[in-house]
Amino acid sequence: MQLQGILLNKKKFQERNLIADIILRNGHRTSAIFYGGQGGGKKHKPSQLEVGNLVSFPLLRKPKEGQMQAIREWKLDWEHIEIRKNYKAFYLLHFYSELIRKVIPDEQRFDQNQDGEFFNLLSNAIFYLENSLVQNNFLKSNHLSLFLVKLLYYLGVYPALLDCLYCGDSLHEKNLGSFNFQEGGATCRSCEEQSSLEDLQLYSCLKNFKNIPFKELSSLRQGQPLEVSKRLTDYFLTHFQLFPRDLHSYSFIFN
Repeated sequence: MQLQGILLNKKKFQERNLIADIILRNGHRTSAIFYGGQGGGKKHKPSQLEVGNLVSFPLLRKPKEGQMQAIREWKLDWEHIEIRKNYKAFYLLHFYSELIRKVIPDEQRFDQNQDGEFFNLLSNAIFYLENSLVQNNFLKSNHLSLFLVKLLYYLGVYPALLDCLYCGDSLHEKNLGSFNFQEGGATCRSCEEQSSLEDLQLYSCLKNFKNIPFKELSSLRQGQPLEVSKRLTDYFLTHFQLFPRDLHSYSFIFN
């Protein structure tokens, strides 16, 4: 069986090997040792195993619970070039990968019948991040906001925006009160104080970005405030009982 997946992280193992987490096309995670993955050797082979690259490899036998796959042969199917040249995009790629690692199932499954939502989300996010750099229209906050909005939706924790959490009245920009991250929604002005500019920006982002495909992101000429992306991240952290310190790349994105 031939498997395909995106590298989520990597670390050196012994002189020439790499250990990596991979999200497979079915949306599940597997861990593997890539023998010779650091490159080098007598032929001075370059390493093609970078976070965000798409690779394929054979599954010779299914690993037992808690074991890693041993991979000696693999093929690079797609790689990013421009992302590694732009430090903001590079940190964003690693932030994507960290978030995905926190939510994808640990159960090792190798059926490749259907692409998983998280695989599609990550692959689209990386591909169009690379494309935005090629086209010179990269807006960091827009890419991050779109990724986070779609991630919350796929996880089933997308905020309730139709009705007020307390009284049930319909919500819209003119009567928006404030967001309640703990309750997973928003209130109207009758139940809470008048919304802040940040609340209105967050509401607009959630409403407008939900149905925007990544391929149309470049048509948005104005960037979202980075504070909106930060609040979306904080909402994610709240629902999964995580802290900023649990994401190594958090400080590179927001500080």
